[in-house]
Amino acid sequence: SFGVHKTMPSTDKQSHEFYGKLGFVDYNMGQEESPGMTTMCKNF
Repeated sequence: SFGVHKTMPSTDKQSHEFYGKLGFVDYNMGQEESPGMTTMCKNF
């Protein structure tokens, strides 16, 4: 399996909703995210 990551501006609710419907979830590697950015991850 492998993970796919998508990073988008935190203000981009449309993309966040779109990827959420595809099964992506908010991702955090225990580090601070880049300011103003959201990373989503899906494992295949």
